[in-house]
Amino acid sequence: MCLWHLSCLIVELPGTFSSTQIALLVASLVPFNRATMLPVSQEIVSEFEEAERPEIRVKVATLAGALRIWYTTNAPRVPEPKAIAQWHDFASSDVLPEIRRAFDSAAEISVFPRGANTGTVKQKAKRRRKSR
Repeated sequence: MCLWHLSCLIVELPGTFSSTQIALLVASLVPFNRATMLPVSQEIVSEFEEAERPEIRVKVATLAGALRIWYTTNAPRVPEPKAIAQWHDFASSDVLPEIRRAFDSAAEISVFPRGANTGTVKQKAKRRRKSR
């Protein structure tokens, strides 16, 4: 669940994260892929049980999608890191549909319950500026 909340925060409050923090998260993407591959290889030692891996892959694919959104909105002149594009490829070619959908679903996630969120971060900032 922590990865999902982190993804929500990256999408909804992108200014909370520095480029260094985002780069560290990007650096974790490829190791996460190796640690959660399916089917489980006897050659690769991982701390994740086979039954846990699909859920973890969904969360990491969502994180990768959120990181793409961060780069698009906060660092548009910076080339997208290869690890993000790799996770897009990993997710889009996965046999499990929930993993295939996860990367692109990052734009729709919200940490706020339905009804509690009164718009996007940009809409909220615009309303705050108007009320001053």
